[in-house]
Amino acid sequence: MNFEIIKIGKPKNEYATLASIYEKRVQRFIKCHNQIVKAKEGKNLHFEEGLLRQKRLTLVVFDQKGTPLSTDRLCQRLKDWFQCGSIQTVTFVIGGATGLSSEFIAAAHHKWSLSNCLFTSDLSWLILWEQLYRACSIINNLPYHNG
Repeated sequence: MNFEIIKIGKPKNEYATLASIYEKRVQRFIKCHNQIVKAKEGKNLHFEEGLLRQKRLTLVVFDQKGTPLSTDRLCQRLKDWFQCGSIQTVTFVIGGATGLSSEFIAAAHHKWSLSNCLFTSDLSWLILWEQLYRACSIINNLPYHNG
């Protein structure tokens, strides 16, 4: 299994620097790929349709109306995915300034919310990387997590 983290829109340098630190840390535990997709005016329908056609892909989108994501819930979900032999790739998608299409969100396997607050896509992307690292650390009994 591997992770693919897709962010719509180029992040600001400060966020990219911090995200790359967490990406390297997460790669100690699992193969992961970070992809930045150029934001297009309106929705990225061509990109979204291509993702939906892929087989053996578990699609996770972030939406303010999604299921609240806690660190404990993320740990459990990651454990479940690690143990499931049929999942090849878990793809996390962070929408850009215009968000993701409602059809794409509806088609996703999981719709998660990082908070009741609305964050920029850059900050959401960074939070996702940090939480993936935190969850991997917890699962592997490493001292990063103090909660």
